[in-house]
Amino acid sequence: MRDEGDRRGVGTDVKGDTATDNWEMERKAFDATLTSRFKVLDARVDGLDEQIDALTGDTKKDLETSYDAIKDRRDKLKDRVKDIRDVKKDQWSTWRMEVNRTFETLEADVTKLEQQIKSGKTGPS
Repeated sequence: MRDEGDRRGVGTDVKGDTATDNWEMERKAFDATLTSRFKVLDARVDGLDEQIDALTGDTKKDLETSYDAIKDRRDKLKDRVKDIRDVKKDQWSTWRMEVNRTFETLEADVTKLEQQIKSGKTGPS
């Protein structure tokens, strides 16, 4: 039979492992979600490149500048997401919220650029 010290250690470990497992599962799920979101975003961004290439003149130059800025921001976000496994448990909520916010802003800017390409206009919509 185990003594009291053994029982407390087992209880603590199980609870700690469960909390760690839940956090790890959440992190893996978010990583999978981001992978999916990036596939969709990459396809949209690639489509923009093709549409902009078909344009001419100043409009094309202006849209290319916006497109390049979106690509740079996307690449920086991808670099940040690569470090998902390095995010500490106590930083996780803030990190995830910031990544989501950045992703949503980037998606909105891609939508805005898509609309500008369709209308043939640059600048604020």
